[in-house]
Amino acid sequence: MSTLTELVRSYAVLEESNVAESYIPSQIATRLAEKECRLIEVVKELGEALLSEVDAVRSRGVGLLSAVVGAMDKQQLDRQSTKTLTTFFTTKLSDAPSMPACTTALTHLTESPNFGVGEGMEVTRGIFASVTLTSYPQSTRFLVYTLLDSLMSRSRPALKRMGKEFVSGYCALVEGEKDPRNLMLSFSMARVILVEFDIQETVTDLFDITFCYFPITFTPPPDDPYGITSEELVEALRNCLAATPLFGPLALNLFLEKMQAASEKAKRQTLQALTACFSIYGAAESGEWAGRFSEALSIEIFHATDPETMELALTCFQSLFATLYPDVPPAAVTEAGAEGEAMVVDAPTEIKGVGVKVVANSLEELQEPDKSNAKPAVSILTALINSSNRLAHYIITLTLPQLHALYTNPDEIGLRTSILTHLSSILASLSTPPPTTSSLSPPPAFIPPHLSHANGQSPLEPYRDNLLSILTSGTRSPTSRPAALEGLVNLVKVDGFLSSEEVAFSVSSINDVLLQAESDEQYDAALDGLVAISKLHPRVIEASTLPLLFQSLPSEAPQPGTKANEDYRRALESLAALCVHPSLFEILSLRLLARLETISASSPSDEKERSSATLYAHHMLSTLRAVLRAKAAAGHDDIAKYLDKFVPRLYGLFILPTLSVMQEDVVAKDSRLLVDAGQVITLIAQKVDVERQSTFSDALNLAFHQGDLAPLLGEQAKEAGELPFQPLKNEGSVSQQNTVVLFSAAILAMRPTVAVTAADLTAFLRLFLVRSVSVTNENQLSATLHLLGQTVNKRAPDLGDFLTVDMPKYWEENVVDSSKPVATRRAALRSWAWIAKGLVVRSDQRGYDSVGKIVDLLQDPVLGRDAAAVLGVIADESDRVMSKENFAVIRLLYKQRFFAFLLPKLVSGHKAAEIANQGVFLVALSFLLLHIPKQIALTELPKLLPLLITALDLPDPSLRANVIDTLAILAKEVPTDMENSISGIALKVLRDIVDNSNVKGAVKLRLAALAFLGLLPEHIPYATLQAQKASILRQLGKAIDDPRRDVRRAAVDCRSRCVPSADEHSPVSPNPPVYAKDHALDTTRELPMSSTSTATIHSGRIASQDSAGRATFVLAAPGSGGGVDSVAQPLGSSTADPAHPDIVVDKDGAPVTAIPHTTAQNLQGILSSGERGLGPEGSKTLEHLQAATKIGAGADAVVGEAKGVAPEAVATATIGEKRVTEPWYKRIVKKDRSDSSDGDDADDEQPVSQQAVEALATVAPTQGADVSNIGIQQNETPTVGSSTDREGNPVPMRLETGGAPSISGASTSATSIKDQISSEHSPDPHTTNEKFHQLFPDVPDDDELIEDYRCALQREILIQGRLFASERHLSFRANIFGFETKVCIPWSEITTIEKKMTAVVIPNAIEFATLHARHTFASFIARDSAYDLFVSLWKHAHPEEARMRSDSASSVGGPQDTQSELSFTDDEGNKKKFRFKPHLPSALKLRSMMSRDTDSVDSEQTPAEKVKADAIAGEDSHAPTEYDGEEFKSVAMDVCFPTSPELCYGLMFTDKEFLTKFLVENQGAKELNMGEWADKTRQLSYIKPLNAPMGPKETLVNIKDKNEKSDPETYFTTVTESHTPDVPSGSNFFVMTRTVITWSAGGGARVKVTTEVTWTKVNRMLKGIIERSCLDGQKTYHSDLETAIRAHIAANKSQYAIAGAKEEEAAPAAATSAPSASEGILSYLPSPILTLSILVVILLFSNFFTLVSLRHQARALHAARMGSPEEVASAVQRVLGGFSEEYGRKGRGVQEAATELEGIKILARGLEGQLKQLSDRLEGL
Repeated sequence: MSTLTELVRSYAVLEESNVAESYIPSQIATRLAEKECRLIEVVKELGEALLSEVDAVRSRGVGLLSAVVGAMDKQQLDRQSTKTLTTFFTTKLSDAPSMPACTTALTHLTESPNFGVGEGMEVTRGIFASVTLTSYPQSTRFLVYTLLDSLMSRSRPALKRMGKEFVSGYCALVEGEKDPRNLMLSFSMARVILVEFDIQETVTDLFDITFCYFPITFTPPPDDPYGITSEELVEALRNCLAATPLFGPLALNLFLEKMQAASEKAKRQTLQALTACFSIYGAAESGEWAGRFSEALSIEIFHATDPETMELALTCFQSLFATLYPDVPPAAVTEAGAEGEAMVVDAPTEIKGVGVKVVANSLEELQEPDKSNAKPAVSILTALINSSNRLAHYIITLTLPQLHALYTNPDEIGLRTSILTHLSSILASLSTPPPTTSSLSPPPAFIPPHLSHANGQSPLEPYRDNLLSILTSGTRSPTSRPAALEGLVNLVKVDGFLSSEEVAFSVSSINDVLLQAESDEQYDAALDGLVAISKLHPRVIEASTLPLLFQSLPSEAPQPGTKANEDYRRALESLAALCVHPSLFEILSLRLLARLETISASSPSDEKERSSATLYAHHMLSTLRAVLRAKAAAGHDDIAKYLDKFVPRLYGLFILPTLSVMQEDVVAKDSRLLVDAGQVITLIAQKVDVERQSTFSDALNLAFHQGDLAPLLGEQAKEAGELPFQPLKNEGSVSQQNTVVLFSAAILAMRPTVAVTAADLTAFLRLFLVRSVSVTNENQLSATLHLLGQTVNKRAPDLGDFLTVDMPKYWEENVVDSSKPVATRRAALRSWAWIAKGLVVRSDQRGYDSVGKIVDLLQDPVLGRDAAAVLGVIADESDRVMSKENFAVIRLLYKQRFFAFLLPKLVSGHKAAEIANQGVFLVALSFLLLHIPKQIALTELPKLLPLLITALDLPDPSLRANVIDTLAILAKEVPTDMENSISGIALKVLRDIVDNSNVKGAVKLRLAALAFLGLLPEHIPYATLQAQKASILRQLGKAIDDPRRDVRRAAVDCRSRCVPSADEHSPVSPNPPVYAKDHALDTTRELPMSSTSTATIHSGRIASQDSAGRATFVLAAPGSGGGVDSVAQPLGSSTADPAHPDIVVDKDGAPVTAIPHTTAQNLQGILSSGERGLGPEGSKTLEHLQAATKIGAGADAVVGEAKGVAPEAVATATIGEKRVTEPWYKRIVKKDRSDSSDGDDADDEQPVSQQAVEALATVAPTQGADVSNIGIQQNETPTVGSSTDREGNPVPMRLETGGAPSISGASTSATSIKDQISSEHSPDPHTTNEKFHQLFPDVPDDDELIEDYRCALQREILIQGRLFASERHLSFRANIFGFETKVCIPWSEITTIEKKMTAVVIPNAIEFATLHARHTFASFIARDSAYDLFVSLWKHAHPEEARMRSDSASSVGGPQDTQSELSFTDDEGNKKKFRFKPHLPSALKLRSMMSRDTDSVDSEQTPAEKVKADAIAGEDSHAPTEYDGEEFKSVAMDVCFPTSPELCYGLMFTDKEFLTKFLVENQGAKELNMGEWADKTRQLSYIKPLNAPMGPKETLVNIKDKNEKSDPETYFTTVTESHTPDVPSGSNFFVMTRTVITWSAGGGARVKVTTEVTWTKVNRMLKGIIERSCLDGQKTYHSDLETAIRAHIAANKSQYAIAGAKEEEAAPAAATSAPSASEGILSYLPSPILTLSILVVILLFSNFFTLVSLRHQARALHAARMGSPEEVASAVQRVLGGFSEEYGRKGRGVQEAATELEGIKILARGLEGQLKQLSDRLEGL
């Protein structure tokens, strides 16, 4: 058997799971490459398998052949083999089991150089013919997409040759794809097709398979293996949509609809797509939709929901107008001249069309620059300025004169700041291209134009002087200074506009502000402006600003705290910001170095002067360091040159004074300045190339090792003194040894290839290793350690002997040897750690061995803590010594490896160590925590958490702060793992909030503790934190008084996070919440305690109960023996399982009771056994529970209070000779705080005022007890028993007879308005009740604040302030610039509350009406919720009226209730009307007035009330009633029916049989679905046919009926909301209809239907058409309905007829007696001209006149003007004759025609206005 056969058979028997990883295909491919076999032989071996009828065998054979093709070298495939294999695999595509393998093989074959056009076409046709993608899973479909993508990449000519066949087949193949991975490939191929293929005939198909995915709603799963993001899909689809201009006609209208989507995500995608598409679709296509897109984009900008959407809309605006108004003609830019030469065509300059309208609208908003709309208007203008130069010229020439005129208007001085702000924005748009602030916005599809401002070409040129004048003058006004500064800077930044003299003039104004700033804000603004100018005009800054700043630098150091000191520090700060530019830095370095030399060479005799000089030098060096860092970050390449120009002078500044004994006390010898200078040297040396670094290194070694200063200092070396320079020898002075700091600073910046010494490197390191244990100060030691660590890190491969021989010896001799001085051992340990750090950073194993030795040293009694500290040094990166900037060798993930090595050792060492030695491991962990990678911390949490909790007890505040910071990270990342431990952690952290000690790190600790507590509410469940809430709040109250401002600020922020909602600004309650946990349910619930909590004793339970009936704390009941027999459960808890009692905690968070029914002995047993129950204060609790109660003589009871320990026992009450002991029905009352007793009369029973007694529960008789002697008799004043608290002080107690109230009863009696409102609306006031009463002292103290809202009082202007809703008042306060506005209205005086609109369309206002005034408050963020709360409060103030109106409108005091009218006839027969407010009389009067069977009226009624009551009670037949409520603006029907309102309402709304017949037979409705009435609401839907010549032929109608009032005696009113989503713009509007059925004058039912269209998103182009169509439809519908109702009533007279109803009565507008035809109907017409106009309208509605007919009528009207009145009357009579005849045939006559004409007159006037609007709109189009 051959090897090939064996391989094939082995592959055939493989398990399916092993096929993918099999090596057999690779082996066969290798044999083919080595020509040990041929491909034909492989095929022969597979022959049976390839032709097998068994799917599994066949697919395995095809799979092997496919894998071999994939593994072999495609260069080996000749032309014939490629063609044969292609044909084979293509024919197998129809074989579903083999299709994946065939697809893969064909993908590999496309890589063959012999895969030609024919093969490509064959494969493509095979795919289209054999593959139906929807029938395969995603993985298989992906293989097909990969094959198509490979064909598109490698065989594109074949696909192009197929032309339409390929495009159509591709569209059919990919339709319906949903997988993101496949869509990415599909979109990329579709874009290639759109760009490169001929798609004229298939553009619709391509658009359908592309746009159907817009917008993308895909959200990747959390563990998506493919890593495809939603942004990638969005961008790929956007590239497709913007690939061809042929998509323009198809896409733009759909984009417009998508812009109206409610989803912000969809809206943003639409804006991004439009930005990319406008320029591709072109000006012609985009221009057709420009007006509508401009309106939509303007809405998005003026009413932006977020800044990101606004920026996208502005970018879209730019793209649209860059397309519409290009600076270069869009077609050809050249044309033939007169003699045939090419001639450039000038770009059009005139602005027409939509651009004019948009600019005009924006300028109109700018007429009021202080209004909120001005800012978005300016944003639009700046966007257009950046879209094209044409628009920029046009806008600037219109905008600047308008702003200038406003600015110079003396009446508009208050607007100047706003004007300057907008002017600055416009200038900014001219200076720099607008940044793309949105991360989602794509790069603009156009390049912002560069507007030339040089040589007088700028559109700003005419306004040059005016701009400079107003901007420079604005800097002199404090109010306008910030805006003027910004504008002046932007003007200077306009490239090429201002001359150098004008720039200097502008800079001088800014300099004045900088040097004379009145605040830090002004100073910062001026400095920022100068920094921006310094980048463009450094010479001007050099000439104008720098001299002023250098003048502020004194020649001698000023004393701290003086003005000179503050001035020079500000000057240095300004210089540091300004002198980043290369030319400016050179001046700065020279000037500062000269000043530094002067200060450093001084020798102040006074210590204060010396300190001031040192500080001054330090500030100058810090300035140089800050500028160098900024230059390095900016990538400036001029830094390197200062190695020769600046560094030698700096070395000489500090080295030369050490060479002379005469300069012993100079400032330059301060070692702290050497550190500053060293940092400057490092920054410069980092930017030098290798060659210059080598030269510099040689000079350093000659100076510091051999004392030769000439190469380093140059000419300065000649100034050297008499002393030799020996800094590295013990013979050298301390000041010389300190200069090793400068040596180390330079060596740190050297590249690894630079030799740091001319001698042996090992000897070099040995020298500094020895010096590390003999240095004299910390600066020397730090420099030495840095040098050792850096050198070992960079040169570790060259240090074999040093690391393997010298270092172990050094460890034993200097660290382990306990005979060495402790200081030496500590210094040696630090050296060892830095060398280990250099190795660890480069992941050298020798570094980890060194770290292991440090860990072993942790238990050393002397060096243990030092070892813990140096472990933190190894992990610390903040010193930037081991950094990329210093060319250190840093391996990836070295920190993860280091911590993974170290943490297990610390954890295991802590467990193994003795208790006394465990603390050092915690210290080590604390030092590491600041630097531990988050992922490591999360992984090791189970091991770390116990150590972290224990480490919170470390004495060092800095270490505890590190621990708390780590716990904060864990709480944010893995809160669920922290929940079980959070209580213990919180208690320990609370101690650190008020650690006011002056120990180093105490402030850091307090800040860390506050930050940790502040994040807990966001990440830890409330139920877990509730036990600690009271303690946290109490400690935060102390932290708020911390002496440090940053701690106080952190405490306030923490408290705002910890205190929920209403308590946010309230003081900590003296009775904090107490919580109970029901173990049986394993759920935790809050049982809050209010400061007014009461106590209820019921059913054997004793518990304090707040006003909402929730238990707060438990009172213990004493037994007869004086001990504790039982402890009561909280109210609402279960007592079924005494083994698992409730836990109740006090305000300190400690449990106060958690004990089942037990004796005192059992209680002691529970406590001693350590079971859950009494908490950390258990012993105190037990002692308190067992203590004898203190009851004064004659006292009846003891009232308990929870004060951190268990509550007091309550003694039995003694009343006379009766002793009520069981059950415990008694009342416990609060001590009257206003009149508390001093205890002198505690023995006597005394009466207490009603105000001092709070009824809490009732004393109930025990079974068999005689209650007659308890002291309370019927109708007697209750006897008040005496009770005492724990100290024997009397507490009043009221005792009454009667049964014990239920829990609900107790809670109801004590429930306040605030509590009821809180349970309904959950208010969350931002203002405390105390603050509210301070603002409104006239409001009674017991009137509690419920909620407050930020809103605006609408007067001449909107007055922004805050609206306060309390129990009995509505109050408003505003304070604007010291002008206070207050409004305070009692709820009892408010008559109506109504929702209102601001600016006609914005639903954010509420109007409150009283008898004398109306107050409108606007700008509510959540108006509806505020309205509901106001309504609830109003109902509490008007309880009877609220009850009587409960079945009427849902809004309180709506317009229909504001007034009523009573018509009656007095004794003389005169008709009178009396209008009154129905809510003004008392509820009693209203009840009497509305009672139908009342025989008498209250004597206190007003005459009008009596008349109305008599009128209502005395009539048998109904007088007409009226509806005075709100109506919509258009009348659809106003008729009378001869039946009652109740029966008429039934026909129109509740009679299903009648309505179904009418809708189906009369209106042609289909699929009718009529719901039932529920809660006064009914849903109805059907499909309605449409007869419009265009648009849909039918639409779904969704109707919602809501009955507002159903009173047979007055009226019925129903509001109908109709939605028609299928009509054009149907999702943007709905129709509101109000049907009011009242009693008519004739005793029948008058039905008035009013209607209007409500817009959710206004389409201004279609608004008028849609509203007219809707009104016509409503009139037609109700006309048909009227006919149907009349027919139904006529057919069922016995059922509907009522006595006295007059059928001939028309609408109330009709005349009572109709004139005859002979009398002439002309009396109804006001003039001949108006008469003819009315007739034209009649004919128009009757015969549908065309516009041509209207022109004829106009001519007739003109002729009629010239005729006599008799001729006009004759013409009218003729027309009315025909009109009357026509209506006569319908059962009506001239009498009704007169009524119709009255309505037509109104319609005619409305039609005239609408026609004029339509005409104007048509002219505009």
